[in-house]
Amino acid sequence: MHFAAQFILATGYSPHAFLRTRHIERAKTPLMDEISIVDVALAVGFQGQAHFTTVFRELVRLTPKRWLEQNRTGTVLRD
Repeated sequence: MHFAAQFILATGYSPHAFLRTRHIERAKTPLMDEISIVDVALAVGFQGQAHFTTVFRELVRLTPKRWLEQNRTGTVLRD
């Protein structure tokens, strides 16, 4: 508990939230390189595409596919 409390004070994130955020940020580059979503998910430490997509959407507010489409075209897509 002491470590977690100190970590939150230093970073503003719990250790788990920090790692999830880092995994998602690391996933953005291979997504842009047209590597499949499932391969990216496994490469950055998720057990599968479903969990990766859930976490990605929670943190980025878009699914990986939508994020990729938006960043390739530079336009904002609406649901």
